[in-house]
Amino acid sequence: MADGESNNLMKLRPSDGAVLGTFSVGMKPSMLAFDGTNIWVANENSNNVMKLRARDGALVGTFNVGTNPVGVVFDGTSIWVVNRDSNTVSKLRASDGSMLGSFNVGRVPLCVAFDGLTSG
Repeated sequence: MADGESNNLMKLRPSDGAVLGTFSVGMKPSMLAFDGTNIWVANENSNNVMKLRARDGALVGTFNVGTNPVGVVFDGTSIWVVNRDSNTVSKLRASDGSMLGSFNVGRVPLCVAFDGLTSG
């Protein structure tokens, strides 16, 4: 769970919601994505995404994206980040966070989804 007030990410136990860990992230964390091993968090007021190891919350990396990232999704290979005030979507390589591209989209984008299909 991302807590935009305290700038923390909290790991909760699914069975009862007990807090198992609290991890400091960037300013105003918003959306989260899971890549099978790591949690990616969009930090809206830090203009970056952070990659934390899901097992223990250890910071794996911090990656700059556009202005005010508010959405993030994993497509099986890449992390896609919606940058609200840049009117862009950034594509990062999930394995190492390398920027693969930035794409102009409509005004004030807010969300992103993956349909499970890949293009050939």
